[in-house]
Amino acid sequence: ERHRMGCASCWQASWMIVLMLTGASTGYIASKSCFEDPSQVNCTDSDIYYPTEDVHADVATLCALLPSASGCSIFRMCNQGQVTGHVCQPFSLLADLCSNGSEATMHTNCTNWKQLCNVKPTAVQQCESRAGVKNLVGAAEALRAVDTLCTLMPDMKECDACARSTSEKQYDVCVDPLLSLSTICLSMQMDGCESWKAMCLVQSEGMAPFCGAADEGSCSGVMQMYFHTGLEDFVLFKSWVPCTPSRYVGTIIAVVLLAVFVAFLKVARVRLEHKFERAAISLETLQGGLLPGTYPRNGRGGGLQEIALAG
Repeated sequence: ERHRMGCASCWQASWMIVLMLTGASTGYIASKSCFEDPSQVNCTDSDIYYPTEDVHADVATLCALLPSASGCSIFRMCNQGQVTGHVCQPFSLLADLCSNGSEATMHTNCTNWKQLCNVKPTAVQQCESRAGVKNLVGAAEALRAVDTLCTLMPDMKECDACARSTSEKQYDVCVDPLLSLSTICLSMQMDGCESWKAMCLVQSEGMAPFCGAADEGSCSGVMQMYFHTGLEDFVLFKSWVPCTPSRYVGTIIAVVLLAVFVAFLKVARVRLEHKFERAAISLETLQGGLLPGTYPRNGRGGGLQEIALAG
């Protein structure tokens, strides 16, 4: 009897161990299955099964392999504290690197992100809340834009960060294409900055190295070397850009008032010139401009006075 009771206890312990192992294995499989089917309800929060440390490690690996990628440019600025906000979250940076069309999308370190976010449907909330920089200019596109801008104006100091290779006439050697493009377009917007402008129009604060101050990227003039129409031109000053209809109306009023003021200055100048001319003639007369001869003594007559002027 004692032997049977001992065996029963052994069986109970064995079943408990099996159940524990099964539960652990089930939890492991459930967490891993989110990479196979991210539409499951238990896959909503990827931080549980794809922790931030692992995401950061993938970003660091990709940037070590592809330092010129646009996502890596943002990654470096985040590490230096020059870029802040949600764009610096590891999952957002990984999205910049692994989204369709980016330089690292085919790399193995993008596999997890693509399995979670590059499919439809997906329940992973981070795919929406940390989707990366919208309209991010890729490194290849940024390099082409830099080549266009620096070929037109090679003397711009901002072009010094990039160079032409010995075998090509293009600016195809650039350590950080995105930052170089942003620096050029912030200095002087021209034809060729369209992709940069599309990126900066939708960005929130925190992207100053790439998009400038809060309104600098969204309301900046464009330098166009030909007759054109539009709402985005510099008017006298860098900060004076009529980029909205209301600003355009205000600019028209200011220009009309300025024209009236300039016309007033011209009239005032002519009148002052005439006044100074008359004053000069009077002064010359008083200092000896009269010819020698006979003149009345006063305005009422009374005889003549002989005046002989010396000199």
